[in-house]
Amino acid sequence: VAELFGGSTGDDVDKFAQCEWHPGPGGVPLLDACPNRFVGRVIASLDGGDHEGFLLAPVLAERGAEEEELSFHRARRIEPGHPA
Repeated sequence: VAELFGGSTGDDVDKFAQCEWHPGPGGVPLLDACPNRFVGRVIASLDGGDHEGFLLAPVLAERGAEEEELSFHRARRIEPGHPA
């Protein structure tokens, strides 16, 4: 999942067509391969130039089965889908 969403761009790939998901609160896609989930309602945003930050009010928090966390060490070789 990290490779799909971090290593490809939505300009070229329909990422949600490449994985299993189901709609959550408000229709937000919940990835079946991600047992730990957080959904929030945007209450404020901050323009960070090439990125935007969001302040969220919690709507849903789920903790699934224990999984090995995705650390920088495990993800560092994922090539970005496009330059910043």
